Amino acid sequence: MINSKFHIVMINYAYGVEGIAANELLNQTPVLTEWAEAVQASGAKVTVFQRFSHTEAVQRANVTYHLIQDQFGLDLRAWQLPCQLHWSVRVLCKASVNAGYATLVHANRLCYPIQTWHLHSLLPPTCALVLQHQGCLPWSWPQRVFQWWSLRKADGFLFANPQVAARWQQAQLVHPHQSIHILSQELSTSSSPAHDANLQQLNIYQAIYQHHLRRLSE
Repeated sequence: MINSKFHIVMINYAYGVEGIAANELLNQTPVLTEWAEAVQASGAKVTVFQRFSHTEAVQRANVTYHLIQDQFGLDLRAWQLPCQLHWSVRVLCKASVNAGYATLVHANRLCYPIQTWHLHSLLPPTCALVLQHQGCLPWSWPQRVFQWWSLRKADGFLFANPQVAARWQQAQLVHPHQSIHILSQELSTSSSPAHDANLQQLNIYQAIYQHHLRRLSE
């Protein structure tokens, strides 16, 4: 059993439309908001960081959404670093750890290796990191070398099905020391019965955090 004070910090890098209000953006990303609110309903504290065209904080269903402005537009190129967003995550995670929370960062997509490396370099050592696959493919050689190096910073991965996970394993981008968790169809679409979904999401996070603590002690 881990610390009963559990804080999940979610990061979403891409967004679909510029020039809209923050609440409208959140309404257009139901998978993100429903997942965050389901985890919060399980008893964990949840904070979400989202790149956006302007900076704003929104509180919905006891989840705090920090929308952070940068100059990069709707999505990031491979070399672009959202430094303000990452620094904001660092500040929050340090405060969370100091307040006695078991803290885990959940970042979406595996196609941001330089961003993953930069994010990991700023996190407190006791903060776990999990990456969720969202449709991208392993890079080809020689770019895959950097992808291999940076993704090994994660403690675990979330995949929609075993076939996708196997593809990344075969590409040698998932390392033996990293845990893999397959999301049920209900979880990946956030449409399962609320109680069961909440417990499954929390159990996945707890397993990844415990895995991280074991790695620290080795």
